[in-house]
Amino acid sequence: MEARPTAIIPARGNSKRLARKNILPWRGIPLIAHTIKNALSSDIFSEVIVSSEDDEILNCAENYGAKTVIRRNSLSQDTSTVVEVCIDVIDTCKQIDSFCCIYATAVKLKPKTIKRAIVNLGKL
Repeated sequence: MEARPTAIIPARGNSKRLARKNILPWRGIPLIAHTIKNALSSDIFSEVIVSSEDDEILNCAENYGAKTVIRRNSLSQDTSTVVEVCIDVIDTCKQIDSFCCIYATAVKLKPKTIKRAIVNLGKL
């Protein structure tokens, strides 16, 4: 059986357009919590990892069942890319064979949609 992919959720704390957007409440819980819960509920991923430089985001992620990677400040700039962040997580967590990047604010991305996408990619 092929190893299950890892979900990587990049969540920068210092958003310029909408301050603290990743932890703003929606339906009573932080945006990122919905995304974590949906990723976990998909039963697709071996683990869900949140990458952030922000302690509040990291604590929130852990409270909702995600593992966390503390992001270097150099990867938390306006010029930092999602690709760079994902590569950093992969380098930090050596056991990742494949991954799916999910944005922290993708609150309406449902578990069945995640599962269908991964199955269509031939990863399950």
